Amino acid sequence: MMQDGPYETFRREFEARLRAEQSTIGDDLKLRDKMIAEQQAKVDNIFGAIETGEFSPPLVARLNTLQAELEQMKSQREAATPAPVELPDDLPTLYRTHVEDLVGSLSDPTVRDRGSDALRELISAVIVRPRPGGGHEVELAGTMLGLLGFGDSKNAAGLSAAACSFELVAGGRIGLNRTTGNFG
Repeated sequence: MMQDGPYETFRREFEARLRAEQSTIGDDLKLRDKMIAEQQAKVDNIFGAIETGEFSPPLVARLNTLQAELEQMKSQREAATPAPVELPDDLPTLYRTHVEDLVGSLSDPTVRDRGSDALRELISAVIVRPRPGGGHEVELAGTMLGLLGFGDSKNAAGLSAAACSFELVAGGRIGLNRTTGNFG
């Protein structure tokens, strides 16, 4: 479960890394701003020339080209500006609230059935063996690469939400201790 102390450490490190990245992005934005200012000066010079009577079709064509380039540069600069990332102070509490409601969510027939179907596609066999000294060993056979794909950020509710941990080694086994409910 997400704890306050480790979260604060993560948050400090994340913000430090974000500031470092934003410094690099800031340099890029400054360069873009300089290029926009130079382009704007060219546009202003042409407007000045037109205002003093130096009007000609090539001058207007050049003005239109510079205006289009300036608008493109401004939109590229806007697209290069990163969206702010803010981590809520109460993220551990929010996380715990979601995990506490996990049983309710997983009990919903539409969620449960969809999850069961996904697991059936990945697991071709479940072999349960008693362990000497107590407990059981569970061996899963099937498409393990697909099963491990559930560990990505979009599917993070996996084993960590169930407060279980396991170690997977190619060719190894994942054992479930039936008395503690933990893998290992």
